[in-house]
Amino acid sequence: MKKYFVYLLMALAAFTFNACEDDNPVTEEPGTEQPSTPDDPNDNSDDSDEPEGPNDPDTPSGDSNILVAYFSWGGTTQRMAQQIVEQTGADLLRIEPVTPYPEDYTECTEVALEERDSDARPAISSSIDEEAWAAYDTIFIGCPVWWHTTPMIICTFAESYDFAGKTVVPFCTYASTYRDETLARIAELTQDIDLFVEERQAVRFIHALHQQGFKERTETYSTPQHIVFADADGRTVDLHLFTYTSERKIVFEGAIYPADTFNGEGCIGRKKVSCIPPQAQVAFHTGYVFDENDVKDVLALCYRFHIPVPNEYLPYIN
Repeated sequence: MKKYFVYLLMALAAFTFNACEDDNPVTEEPGTEQPSTPDDPNDNSDDSDEPEGPNDPDTPSGDSNILVAYFSWGGTTQRMAQQIVEQTGADLLRIEPVTPYPEDYTECTEVALEERDSDARPAISSSIDEEAWAAYDTIFIGCPVWWHTTPMIICTFAESYDFAGKTVVPFCTYASTYRDETLARIAELTQDIDLFVEERQAVRFIHALHQQGFKERTETYSTPQHIVFADADGRTVDLHLFTYTSERKIVFEGAIYPADTFNGEGCIGRKKVSCIPPQAQVAFHTGYVFDENDVKDVLALCYRFHIPVPNEYLPYIN
């Protein structure tokens, strides 16, 4: 099933960029709330590697099991998407609205705000057929931060496809802030999350999940410490139960992990949560007989966070 990089949105730091340079700041007028819109059409900081224009959408070739899908207004997010493709060999898909956004910055922010406030779902001009979509194992989804969250066209995209069994990696470009909230929104839209909960609190968490309409679902990888829940809308929660030793080390499925395993920090919505750093997540994938999903997760983590690939995974590097 689909996994996030990493559990509890630990990958909120992955593929995020401050897209507006000092010569192109996004300012805020007193008393007014401006969107962080880093895709500035006047940003020509890298003319030697200028991407295709906004009206020339990229289309996936079908030659990879990785897809980078992105929405870009002025080119900045597109450059980030192309950099990911260069490193991963992924197919590239530009998410294009049927009705283009205004080229004027102020007019575009007004449309973006109206769409956000009305919970709009702007139509997308093209789609991926079911067979091609099924061939992708890993989906990167990227966008600029607009009005503190994702552009609403990202909601359209995320709700148009089934992400079951796929690894989702969110990324975004931003001018100043609301990076974490934007990445968390992409995570929410793709309908899966992994939670690590101390075993003594399991009853309370399971009750809360039941109250929200989630029911246990048995999978081949289910264990007493790894319980899978799903609701009628296809959203999935993987509940991982752990205990502490007297030294506050973490015991999960018979293995002991360092006390600082949860020293990372991420956000779900605007709530800060403790989470697992990428180095620890890679360590969790060693010392046992792994499968192809583990290989994909580990290699993606190592590439994204510049972590040395563990010896047992080296033979799987392309």
